[in-house]
Amino acid sequence: MATSSARVQGVTLKVEDVLQRLKDGSIRVPTFQRPLKWKKEDNRLFFDSLLKSFPVGSLLMWVRDAPAARVELGPFRVDVPGRGGAWQVVDGQQRLTALAGGLLTDTNRGSDFDFVVDVETGDVVGPRNHPPPQWVPLPVLADTEKLLPFLHANPAVDIAKASALSKRLRDYPLNASILEADEQAFVEDVFKRLNTAGKRLTATEVFRASHANHRGGEALGRAVQIGNEFQFGPLDESNLLRALKALNGSDPLDDGPADDGAAAQALERGAAEAVAFLKGQGVLIVELLPYSLLMGVLVAFFGSHASVLPRNRQLLGFWFWRATFSFRMGGDFSVIRRLYRLATMRDESAAVQALLDDAGGEQRFPPFDPPPSLRSAEGKVVALLLLEAAPRNLLTGDLIPLADLLWAQKLKAFRQLPLSSSRGLFTAIVHPALSRANLLAALQRASAETLWSHRLLSPFLDAEVSTEWRIDRLHSGLQEFMDAKAGDSDSLRPPLSALADEDAA
Repeated sequence: MATSSARVQGVTLKVEDVLQRLKDGSIRVPTFQRPLKWKKEDNRLFFDSLLKSFPVGSLLMWVRDAPAARVELGPFRVDVPGRGGAWQVVDGQQRLTALAGGLLTDTNRGSDFDFVVDVETGDVVGPRNHPPPQWVPLPVLADTEKLLPFLHANPAVDIAKASALSKRLRDYPLNASILEADEQAFVEDVFKRLNTAGKRLTATEVFRASHANHRGGEALGRAVQIGNEFQFGPLDESNLLRALKALNGSDPLDDGPADDGAAAQALERGAAEAVAFLKGQGVLIVELLPYSLLMGVLVAFFGSHASVLPRNRQLLGFWFWRATFSFRMGGDFSVIRRLYRLATMRDESAAVQALLDDAGGEQRFPPFDPPPSLRSAEGKVVALLLLEAAPRNLLTGDLIPLADLLWAQKLKAFRQLPLSSSRGLFTAIVHPALSRANLLAALQRASAETLWSHRLLSPFLDAEVSTEWRIDRLHSGLQEFMDAKAGDSDSLRPPLSALADEDAA
């Protein structure tokens, strides 16, 4: 909502002016903004559009004080001083990173920002080992101090055409909206209005952009990357934002701004604890997490409760699997709100018991029709069962280092057996890469113990009976797996400390 102290000013900047502002630090692109999505071809088309005077969209900046920092945009690096009234990028990160990475450094060789310009056609193209004489590197074309010596050393380049292209690039007009406002709600309002045309940004991207200089925005960016530090994979931002709001006592689905004070530190602690917890449950990479919602709820729980009792941690494991095996952790808003409310209850033991009560009792695996894939929650449960069996290397008989294999190859580590027909996960094993011929030979030579670790018959037969037998074993194994992971009534007793608290009450 706009206030009397807030205003939006439209400005037009030449590309060379933007480059100067990036170099002196008066334009800042936060390193914790949403991850870059442009690939090399996107960057090439952007520069080609500049040289052909095509529209490339506008920028959105927020006037904020900025501390001294090391600015990193693609391969471009520069140390800049603190500045009052700097322009913090809210929308335009990809374009500004392309400008800095492609025009401000000569060290972008081989990167997604490495391009040259064909002076005869005006086209932006990728570099070659032996380029034609009329090609000029893009950073040279953007800088007259570099261009003149280059033209002198390369007389085959048409001076008039090169100079005209250089001027067109440097003078290209970029439109920007500059927001001057103290109230964050005003920035979010402008951002959403701007975002009604074209592809809308997610609520998480709006939050991160408008909270760029706040602890919540920084914490959200760091929490996403915590998964990589644990070799688990980046955490889902939308669920982390819900957790941040829940930790602040707000509605996790509210579109309004989240207070990013005390909850920020709890978010980072909760993210680290949640990743370690999931890996302890056998979910070794984020791609195998059946429901991303459960990650956010776990982050909120661990962010709310430091130094969780070992017994409560064990009970939380039972809840995680019971919630997973319900196969109903979709996008129901009432379910989402309820889980976050229970996870952030003040009393740790009460929160765990409430989550367990919410998860319900015995669960059965859905019918195998059609066979589950790794894109579904059911398929990921089958995949986790295959990991639980502690598969062995078919060539050596040694246990496969699953954490390393999955981190390196992700879901490609699940390989189809060399059978006449594929049945998805029912005809897949977890194993380092082997050719089809070598895999078949290894299967035929492997010991009974090694084959059983993949739930395969010994000796291995390339026949339909092998597949049907394995499906039966997996089906019965799934129910045993679910029963063991979900616990029974005797295993769900609360910790003694919680019982003592009840007696005292």
